[in-house]
Amino acid sequence: LRLPPRSRLEHSPSFETPELTLELRFTGPRQFGEAVHSLQRLRENPALDELFHFLELTPEEEPDDASS
Repeated sequence: LRLPPRSRLEHSPSFETPELTLELRFTGPRQFGEAVHSLQRLRENPALDELFHFLELTPEEEPDDASS
């Protein structure tokens, strides 16, 4: 996903919910601005939509790995 430097994206323990937590660390206006810019690019990244789709799958919707 190419997150901003000094950031962390976490899912709920055991993936119980599709919620994510984003932690950003910065020491000044410049680093904050760079993080905001990175987040704007992240919003346009199709991988983010894929991640949310994956998190929202119910057990009945999960792909069958046995057929691989």
